[in-house]
Amino acid sequence: MVVNPRQYALYHIKRKQLSNFEEVLPTVFAYCDEIQESFDFLYDFSGRKRARVIRLEDLEANELSVVSELYKFAGYKWRGVNAQDLQKWAEHYQLEPNEWRTTLPFDLVDTIDNYCRKTMDQIGYLPVRNDFILTDLHIDLNGENYIDQTIQNLK
Repeated sequence: MVVNPRQYALYHIKRKQLSNFEEVLPTVFAYCDEIQESFDFLYDFSGRKRARVIRLEDLEANELSVVSELYKFAGYKWRGVNAQDLQKWAEHYQLEPNEWRTTLPFDLVDTIDNYCRKTMDQIGYLPVRNDFILTDLHIDLNGENYIDQTIQNLK
């Protein structure tokens, strides 16, 4: 299970009640490095996947489908999931999926995006290129329509 590094930053800012947002950068950088080390270990040179990455945003959007896919990947028969367990997981973070976009300043997001770029590319998180993209919640930074949405919104 992975969480958007920008969301991870906001979680730690809130948890530690940091007033200087940049204090969270070493924690976020360590998180990105840990994810990247896991990717480097779990994906062999032939490109065969030995792991299934699940993004928190995907789990929140369609938890039953994602968990079902995870079971299939692991070779287990899908028998359903306890919705209360999923709710506990979501409550642990106590954040909305895009809350980081309305809370974190562009400079901090840009720093995280630059440091974590390779990891975020592998997970499928798209970069924030400017303040407009950061704050326009109609632009999906987790989806495949990011480029089309950006072009349409800039027209």
